[in-house]
Amino acid sequence: MTARSVQAPDEEKGLPVWLPLLGLVITFAAALFVAVHICPTLTAIVLPPDPPLPPVASTMTTHEAKGTGLDEWVYATDATGCEVAQYYANRVGNCSYDPDSGCQGPSRAPEGSIESSQHITMCQGMQSFGLYRVSWTVYVSSGYNEGGRTRFRVIREVGN
Repeated sequence: MTARSVQAPDEEKGLPVWLPLLGLVITFAAALFVAVHICPTLTAIVLPPDPPLPPVASTMTTHEAKGTGLDEWVYATDATGCEVAQYYANRVGNCSYDPDSGCQGPSRAPEGSIESSQHITMCQGMQSFGLYRVSWTVYVSSGYNEGGRTRFRVIREVGN
């Protein structure tokens, strides 16, 4: 009878255990890196921010979705046009006032001096959300007789 000698292999065959684990860790890190950059963008598209509103009581009169990423609201309030304009100048920035409004500079118009509807200001500003930006445009007018003496139109545009 011949004895067969069983030889132990010098090297193990197959991958080392740590190599697939290292691949999983690298894949997880890459997915996390991509998610950090994409999640704010998806949030801005799916759940865009609400319009900034002044602290004075205001009532929404209309809301229109004008297309993908473009919305428009119209609000009415009993606050003065200059108060609303000042809020948006601080919150949104980059405002251009109508020189006849009297809301900017040392000679501010006295409260109630505007007799017919009059444009006060237009303000524009942006917020960044990941790769996308939200652009705000606000128009403030005053001198209305019904439904609040000041009206302001807020336009939100989500884009890149």
